[in-house]
Amino acid sequence: MKSIKPLFTITISAFALIISTFANAQSINVRDSSVSLSMINVHYAFYVPSGDLKTRFGNSIEIGTGFLRKTKSNYLWGAEINYLSGSEVKENYILDSIKTNRGQFITYEGRFADVRTSERGFSAYAQAGKIFPIFGSNKNNGIMALVGVGFLQHKINIEVLEENVSALNGDYRKGYDRLTNGISFNQFIGYHYLSRRLRFNMYAGLDFSQSLTKSRRDWDYFEKRKLTESRVDKLNGFKVALILPLYQRKPKEFYYR
Repeated sequence: MKSIKPLFTITISAFALIISTFANAQSINVRDSSVSLSMINVHYAFYVPSGDLKTRFGNSIEIGTGFLRKTKSNYLWGAEINYLSGSEVKENYILDSIKTNRGQFITYEGRFADVRTSERGFSAYAQAGKIFPIFGSNKNNGIMALVGVGFLQHKINIEVLEENVSALNGDYRKGYDRLTNGISFNQFIGYHYLSRRLRFNMYAGLDFSQSLTKSRRDWDYFEKRKLTESRVDKLNGFKVALILPLYQRKPKEFYYR
């Protein structure tokens, strides 16, 4: 999925920026009051699929990056983009028609080929929510609730290692990858933490999504038809994020004689 490869660069860059900020954090102290600030985060999640998605894939992981704006009243708004990956494909039977009787793939030259499948996808959400302080003096910490609406896409990634298999060459591969996407709804509930001097900041909790999707390929080679059925793809998991707060410090005061 070449179109989402830049996400790796963005995520790694954001992570490096956060680590650099931790190492060079200045004496910012949010003390006992709630502050308004912007936050960049990088996050990791582990998901168990349900709904229609569990018949196609096994467990998956997600890496991503996002932006949140926090108001003094602890309201949140922002957006995130994520890359989804998994190693278990339950619908590998779609390739059975191009295998030999012994379950092997044959190359142009008549040699056996190594063909591997995996889950690949991405999601993007616009988000809104709030932090509910429940204990402690830091009013910027507490239960964090977010809801989001956006887009989810996934497909069966088919990789032919080193050898050419005519039935999987070029656009033929698209007839088997079951590219699927649609509108998605996301919910997060967890704990949000900003240290007093903003040196260590994170949130973690449960993350859920429900996506109304359809196949986007014109023809499915296994079914020998266009797949038109509506799907409900669900992900249920745990997410943890590191946060870089972009806090606007008050200007220094200078006194002259």
